[in-house]
Amino acid sequence: MRPEPSRYVPALVLLMLPALMAAGATRADSSDERRHVSTRRPGFGLALGFGHGLAARGPQVGEDVVGVRLLAVDPHLRLPLMEPGNGGAWYHGRLEAMLEGSALVNFSPNTGYAIGGLIGLRYRFLPGRRIQPYAEGGLGATHLAFDLNSQGNGLSFLLHAGLGLRWPLGETTALTFATRWHHISNAQSRIPNAGIDDVLLMLGLER
Repeated sequence: MRPEPSRYVPALVLLMLPALMAAGATRADSSDERRHVSTRRPGFGLALGFGHGLAARGPQVGEDVVGVRLLAVDPHLRLPLMEPGNGGAWYHGRLEAMLEGSALVNFSPNTGYAIGGLIGLRYRFLPGRRIQPYAEGGLGATHLAFDLNSQGNGLSFLLHAGLGLRWPLGETTALTFATRWHHISNAQSRIPNAGIDDVLLMLGLER
């Protein structure tokens, strides 16, 4: 009596099951490896912004530093540092070092410019989610040429802190929107030094 071929199907499936599981694990491992490699790669981006001066401190009240209206062009390079927490923790995120250029064009009360750069940190919460909030801060130096009565030109220092949202558009690109408090002064190295404080609204594209 000839055996039915269908009798051997369960046995063949059982024999092949370990190989199929091993192949699936290999694909998962390679996928995870690609994901981890991608998170370790540097990223870069470009943000454009508009800034509006404000009188954050007493010496600035009534001075022309409050009248600044500026445009900002900020290219940046992001260097991943670590990912604290796990996927289920509310604080799970990605810590990145930021190397950022700063080009400012002022058009009120006088025309002028500032060129410099900053180093800083960004902490991006929930890096795998559709909308990713982040906090950032940085400090650096710039050559200031705003021609203001209450803030001298020349070498000055930059400081900013802000909050933002990152909206991924795909696997490699994302839109960003951020609000920053932005400060420029010369640390009393020369007079006048009322300091420039402004709020920057930034819109960017990054990879």
